[in-house]
Amino acid sequence: MVLHEKPGSIALFGGSFNPPHVGHVMIGTWVLSSSDVEQLWVVPTWHHAFSKALADYDIRCSMCTAAFDALDNERVKISTIERDIGGESRTIDTVEYIQSRYGIDDIRIVVGADIFTERHLWKRWDDLSRLCTFIVIGREGYPVPEGVATSPPLLAVSSTDIRKYISEGQVPTTVPSDVASIIRAKRLYA
Repeated sequence: MVLHEKPGSIALFGGSFNPPHVGHVMIGTWVLSSSDVEQLWVVPTWHHAFSKALADYDIRCSMCTAAFDALDNERVKISTIERDIGGESRTIDTVEYIQSRYGIDDIRIVVGADIFTERHLWKRWDDLSRLCTFIVIGREGYPVPEGVATSPPLLAVSSTDIRKYISEGQVPTTVPSDVASIIRAKRLYA
């Protein structure tokens, strides 16, 4: 990703995006329309911190580009920053890299309520919570944290379920059509 003009504020939307789906796009739309962030950086995980098996990184980046293409291209960036950093992907490392490399201090972290409940497992949680503001995406069955901007529960879609449907020969309608084309062309998850 090339940064032409330094934004005053960004929202980091990290994840495996294995594959990205319409729920991810809805989250991006909600963040851009309901907050004052200047840019949304979609950040595919380089190496998952908990050793989750992932499709090829470049393919996941291509799928993210295809999925988020319908959103405002001036405000949405697909970022390969975690590949630039290398090693195990940890949010605090990404935030500190962005601050030192780009000088951006107003960083919001977009995270699902299900993942937010696991924050005690995050590397240097106390430092991260001091450096960033969190935008929590509501998920059915997970508590809404107090004092944190939280969306209503959005579309209940899971990349895990999508991979399962594909492995069973089903064509899920919960991935954007351009993402489905990449999945078919690369024979992913079959």
